[in-house]
This record gives sequence, C-alpha cells and structure tokens, in this order.
Amino acid sequence: MNIKLRTDEELRNLTYYLSKYDFQIKYSPGRYNIEADCLSRNPVLGANDNLEEQLKTNTPVSILETSNNFLEEKNIPIIFTVVDSPFSNGLNERLNQTLVNKIRCKTNENGVKKAWTTIAQNCVKIYNETDYTVTGYAPGYLLYGKDVTIFPNELKLKKTESDLIQDRRKALGNTIKSHNYNKKIYDKNRRHLDFKVGDTVFVDNGKKLNRKKLDELRIGPFIIIKKISNSIYKVNTNYRKSESNFFPHLEANSSA
Repeated sequence: MNIKLRTDEELRNLTYYLSKYDFQIKYSPGRYNIEADCLSRNPVLGANDNLEEQLKTNTPVSILETSNNFLEEKNIPIIFTVVDSPFSNGLNERLNQTLVNKIRCKTNENGVKKAWTTIAQNCVKIYNETDYTVTGYAPGYLLYGKDVTIFPNELKLKKTESDLIQDRRKALGNTIKSHNYNKKIYDKNRRHLDFKVGDTVFVDNGKKLNRKKLDELRIGPFIIIKKISNSIYKVNTNYRKSESNFFPHLEANSSA
C-alpha cells in the first residue's frame, strides 16, 4: 500500500485509522470518504478478500451512509462499539498515545529538526524492542521471534521455536490475568442495567471537556427507541446528527 505522506496531519489519526480499518486504500479523483482522509484527500475504499467483519465506532467518521452501504454490498458484518467506553478498541488508543508521546519527546530533543516520519520509524522500532509490563516480553520478540535484549551476543541465550511458542503462551496468560484483574476492579462498584425499548433514561450531557462548569451532567428523560446491543442503545434525543443519538452510558429514570 502506497501512502502519500502528509506532514500537516496528526500521526495519531494516521495510526488510528490504519489500525481500525481492514481496507486497501486506493485513490481516485473526485471521490470523498472521511475514513481515510488522513491518507489522501481523494481516497476510495476497497475491501480485502479475507475481511470477515468490520469494527465500527460511534463517530461521524464511521456512521457515514456511504461506508455502511459499502460494507453491506460486500456482506461484511458490522461490530458496533463506541470510542469512549471500556469495551471499545482501547488497545489502538493506548498504542497511539504511547507513540505520540515518544514522538513528541524525540521531536523536542536536542533542538535538532527531523521529519516526523523519520522520528516515527525510530519510535516504532523502540516500541517493538521494549518489554511490556503486562506480557513481560517485547512485541518484536512475540511477533517475529527477534532477540531484542541488550546483552552482548556472547551472553545471549539462543531461543528455539519451542521456546518462542511457550513464551507466547505465557504472554497470553499474563495478558488475560491482567485483564481479569483490571475488570474486577472496574466492575467492583458498577451495576448492570438491562434496558428495553420504550424505557425512559437519562444520558450524559456531551463530553466533559465540552461542558461548562455549571452545565447539567446528565439530561433527559428520553425514550429508548432501539437496542443495538447489551450495552449500546439508540435514544430519541432529537439531536440533528443521527450518530449523536447512540449512547453507551445510561441511567434509569426513577420516576418512570
């Protein structure tokens, strides 16, 4: 895939869209899709042959009718999620934040000016050669079996294919253990509510950073008009933009 470098676009947008969409990016004059706008002003989407499902987030970028029509034509099921909830694609967000922080430090290091694309390649290399706190191994080793330790070659222990398989299993076990621990802490003071179509609920009043200090934290009550999943509902808030009517955070109306 040939990517036209755009230094005026943020790297986090580039990595975000590349990690979220399993599309081959092609170019055709006169076509417009916001999904890949960070790559080109005139992109066209072409599905991979082995694409089985598509992860979508509740944003104007992914709610576009043109995008949904494309997925339906290719018989690609849609997994609906949201960007600001625990069940969203948080691993991508964490990776993007880590890379952006590393690039920011390198950009302002020693006052030497370098292209952000060069700095990004170096930061990705460092990221892949750094041991994860959770897994206990570096991504470069788990993915490719590459020895990324800093020991001299004379002191390095040769890893076999069997060792790599065992380490991958151990890394997976460590990841699951960490996930279950964090889930236990998160769920400790939370209670799941099963809403139905027709229930009246209160919803969050926009994003925290977009609210004034004295604005209400929640607004409503509104009526649920559609249940997307066990945790996402479409609510009749009369917002002009249809994508603004999807909510993952709801509170029951005690007077209903």
